[in-house]
Amino acid sequence: MRGFIQDVFSDFVKGILSKYTRYLELDLSTPIGFPGTTASERRTVFTPPIDADALLFGGNVDFTNSDVTVKITDTATGYVWNPQNFTPVHAIFGISSQVTPVLPLVCPFFLSRQSKLQMEFVNSAASLTTNGTATWKGIRLYA
Repeated sequence: MRGFIQDVFSDFVKGILSKYTRYLELDLSTPIGFPGTTASERRTVFTPPIDADALLFGGNVDFTNSDVTVKITDTATGYVWNPQNFTPVHAIFGISSQVTPVLPLVCPFFLSRQSKLQMEFVNSAASLTTNGTATWKGIRLYA
């Protein structure tokens, strides 16, 4: 089964890459801006729009508070990654200070040109996070 899953994702990525002539590394960093003063505070932030299609492979945050949660929506398609509940942040993002700072996505995510990801973060109720940055890692695709 493992080989089948790897082949499907590999074919998915190869199929997308075959439509483009070149690609460049992409880092999309977005400050969250938690003030660290209010328990369970919600912050909605957006990735900056990019001038090309992109494939996102993983991401990280620069804090270790595992009680922070997140919900992610692609603004172009309206696709919600986790529609039922907010998800613990470290189920989606790695921690930038760790040996392996980027947590890979289960499947690369295609983000169309000029689209953005809307990320709704909820701070911890018990241990507040201050500031914070979320960074997506991927490739920018050029036709």
